Amino acid sequence: MAVVLQNFGFLSFGVTDYVSKIHTLHYGAVVAKQPRLDTDKKACHRLGLRLAEWISVFVDNKKHLHPLLTTKKKDQMEKKEAKEKAKDPATEAEATESDPSSKTSKKEEVVERGEKKKVLVFTKATDYVHTSLPAAASWLARELEALGYEAVVTDDGRLLESDGPSQIDFAAIVMVNNSGELFDLKKETLSKHIEQGRGVMGVHATLASFLDGEDAVGATKLKATTSIIQETFGAHFLNHPPPQEATVVVDEEQAKALGLEKLPLRFQHVDEFFNYNRNPIDAGVSVVASVDESTYKGGLMGKSHPVVWHHTLGPRKAKVFYCALGHFSHFYNGLGSPHVGTLLKAGLRHILSNNYPSA
Repeated sequence: MAVVLQNFGFLSFGVTDYVSKIHTLHYGAVVAKQPRLDTDKKACHRLGLRLAEWISVFVDNKKHLHPLLTTKKKDQMEKKEAKEKAKDPATEAEATESDPSSKTSKKEEVVERGEKKKVLVFTKATDYVHTSLPAAASWLARELEALGYEAVVTDDGRLLESDGPSQIDFAAIVMVNNSGELFDLKKETLSKHIEQGRGVMGVHATLASFLDGEDAVGATKLKATTSIIQETFGAHFLNHPPPQEATVVVDEEQAKALGLEKLPLRFQHVDEFFNYNRNPIDAGVSVVASVDESTYKGGLMGKSHPVVWHHTLGPRKAKVFYCALGHFSHFYNGLGSPHVGTLLKAGLRHILSNNYPSA
């Protein structure tokens, strides 16, 4: 079978990598039904993550994303910490009682250890799943590392819920090509994150979350089931025509403000161009780039059709940045136009501008 695949141009490699009992990348990974048990669901999620990591290592030559340096290392550290706590659970309480000054918060411990600030790269997609999602998440993780942050890449919606497993105070949240129900709206913490003045960035299909239907082609006009996406980004996904080439026009003043002087003020670009349930300009956003609807078919926004914009929310002026461009994998693996990457880098710098590490 491997020879047949290779003859058709497929990359073929073998990895023995157990994620749990009887679940590996080479057997027990494909079931002719949707997983029902929580253990199977977790195994499937881990298998998908492992596959994305190995592809990043072997295909994109991103050695720093090797599982032994990322998720497996994290798993081993968590197991070690759990064992240490299990040895003597009363030790910490006794130390605190004898010396109250020894009690420190998790934030203080992080500062003392000089740990990097963390940014959540949220990849949950339960309806349409973009094939570019692993490449986009990998690219974002690398760029965040270059900026001095640790990227926490996950599709676990509980990290955005009040009773979730995470105690991490994320410096920012980056939502990537999401779809479907992302988290429990009664427990969501995205609003609290924004209230605290922390940044949020949305990439491409983020606006297509919480829809009242599913259409892989994208032509059907869909409605939002909640207002949280529109409240955060200024608009919600409506539909889109087939991917095609169009002219993208960049606002010169905004480009200068975001350090995008080298970005062409007009360029040809092939992508999915989303229509929205309303024009984000009505929400008071600052438009960085628009698509000229006269240069392609299927646009419904009229003369002004934003594709990249930013604004602030709440009394603490949380910075929000959204880029509707970014459908294809080649935008993230160096094989396509660099303009999407340039815009996303500017977006990361923008939402993190108040949170750059001091080191």
